[in-house]
Amino acid sequence: MRLFWRQGYEATSMSDLVAAIGINRASVYAAFGDKEQLFLRVLDRYRDLFSRRPLAALTEIDDPHAALVAFLERTTEHLTDERMPRGCLFANSILESPQGSEHICRTVASGVADLEDMLYRVAQAAVARGQVPPGTDCRALARFYVGVAQGMALIAKVSADRSQIGDIARTSLAAWPRMPVAA
Repeated sequence: MRLFWRQGYEATSMSDLVAAIGINRASVYAAFGDKEQLFLRVLDRYRDLFSRRPLAALTEIDDPHAALVAFLERTTEHLTDERMPRGCLFANSILESPQGSEHICRTVASGVADLEDMLYRVAQAAVARGQVPPGTDCRALARFYVGVAQGMALIAKVSADRSQIGDIARTSLAAWPRMPVAA
């Protein structure tokens, strides 16, 4: 997973994978199929291991705004963790967008769509609770925060400066609609 995360799908050869996994080429094929099948399994594993904590904020925290704040904070922590390769494997894969691999593109698109749906539900909950104005375009708001998260991941690919990534997260919170203050 870390090899694909660092180098990308296209730049990672089967020889690289054999060396990283520590088994012979025939065993890699027997265990995982081809490189694309292995990468699809890696994307699933990445999603399970590294997306769970940030995404959990969107479902486990009852207050919608607090859930969004926690999601952005956890995303910042994940993207700036010095023990991990830079950026996000999904965002890196979006950038690379392997030609001819519809399965990979669909898997990445599905992950992005899942994030959008989770953010959409958070925005809807905020409207239902009277925390944001009625008529707020919850789908557009969700898409904006997907863009924020993906933008944070792209910046983190270049520089894992926590203050820089955190600035993006904090500044994006100004876009969260607020109810007018009663006079």
